[in-house]
Amino acid sequence: MNGYRRFSEQRLVYFAILLPLLLQGCTAYRLISPPESLFQDSNVKATADSTTSSVAPASNATATASDSAGAGAYVYEAFNRALQTALKKGPESAAGNDYNRLYHEGMGLIDYVCANYFRVLGRASQDMGFTRKETSLTGGVVSGMLGLANQTPKVIANTGALFGFTTASMDSYQDAYLFSPDVGAVQELVFNGFTTFKADHPSATTWGEVVSLLPQYEEKCQPHGIRRMINASLTKKPDNPPKPPSSGK
Repeated sequence: MNGYRRFSEQRLVYFAILLPLLLQGCTAYRLISPPESLFQDSNVKATADSTTSSVAPASNATATASDSAGAGAYVYEAFNRALQTALKKGPESAAGNDYNRLYHEGMGLIDYVCANYFRVLGRASQDMGFTRKETSLTGGVVSGMLGLANQTPKVIANTGALFGFTTASMDSYQDAYLFSPDVGAVQELVFNGFTTFKADHPSATTWGEVVSLLPQYEEKCQPHGIRRMINASLTKKPDNPPKPPSSGK
């Protein structure tokens, strides 16, 4: 009987050790790629015979159920047609409105791809938040079970350390790929940056302006650009700092 009890307690310890590893493996750890640059996106077609009415997602960051038809295909096709028109006429014949159309279609495509990117980040954040809470709850239950089974403090402490490592790993993933626990606030920050950029650069009338401004615009939805905006928002001083309270004199 005592041998069976010791065997059961050993199985409980093994279970406690394996559980955080299993939970970590079940989390939504996806290497979420940022949006492809317009200048590298395989869905951008410079020749009319390459334009299709259905496009594949540019990367796994933009993978949604509706990307192969509807809005996704239309946004890509609109940019492709504007690009083809400007290239067909050439720099000597293309008018400023041709380049301006290309510029605005490019910004629209970047907006669309960036929104899809944040939809994927939002789903991953939701999955991660749920798994992290479940891991913390499970860790408490397992520690309690080990205590009831009269396990040594060392075993209980080591088990808690394993669960702590699992949650720390989730935090590292969140920081590296999701930028913040509040993905919606990050998205708002990025799209406010888009709005400011559009106001500062409302048009582009030459090929040089197009290829100079569009990379600057899409950079705001790239990891390094997002990090820079987050850091800037954290260090930015308020325009109207609060006044110190009056002394009453």
